Amino acid sequence: MGRLNHKMVQSLHTGVFSIQHTFGRNWLLLKTSLMQKIALPGFYLHFALRKRCIADHVTTALKEGTEQLIVI
Repeated sequence: MGRLNHKMVQSLHTGVFSIQHTFGRNWLLLKTSLMQKIALPGFYLHFALRKRCIADHVTTALKEGTEQLIVI
């Protein structure tokens, strides 16, 4: 399932939807601002930063030779 999710995210964030493309950046800003207004203020930013932090820690651990990851 993880591989399928990764492929879906990749397909949605390519071409004009890529954050390297002006339209993609603006689209992302629009989506995040709408989520901020719909959800509790600050929640979406917290969610995105938390996910980024976790990804950074996992990437570092894997590069340092970690062989097992336990998700709680």
